[in-house]
Amino acid sequence: MLRYENGRFHALGVSFRLPEGFLLETEPEFCQEYGLGAWTPDRRYYVEWQIERDCRGTRYELEELFAPDSGIHSLGNIESVLVNGMKGHHVKYRSKDGERWEFRLTVGGGIEAVVTVRPAEGGVGTADCRPFLIDALEGIELDREP
Repeated sequence: MLRYENGRFHALGVSFRLPEGFLLETEPEFCQEYGLGAWTPDRRYYVEWQIERDCRGTRYELEELFAPDSGIHSLGNIESVLVNGMKGHHVKYRSKDGERWEFRLTVGGGIEAVVTVRPAEGGVGTADCRPFLIDALEGIELDREP
């Protein structure tokens, strides 16, 4: 479960906020214990936030997507990223359900914050998705110890 407090969703030492104007998905395809999804205000992109346990590193988790017979194919290299002091990796890929752009950030202790973007149609490489993606990523923060 996620705890909602002061405009942010919290779990496992990290929190995130929904960007202004996003539309919370009330009938998601998949339910995550520590996650949720929302549409951009123009409904062109679906963004999922997840906090995952027992991860083995951001690069490793992304590499695992492309295991033989997974049906998932990379659209580029896995690249490093730094968001609000959290190191991680991102990659664009294609599956039978379409294209995705996944970002994984290290929280610590095997915990990772994950943001995945998928378009309603077309690809994730278009420039119009970047402002929404930047807003979603910048809203992720490590929780401060009391």
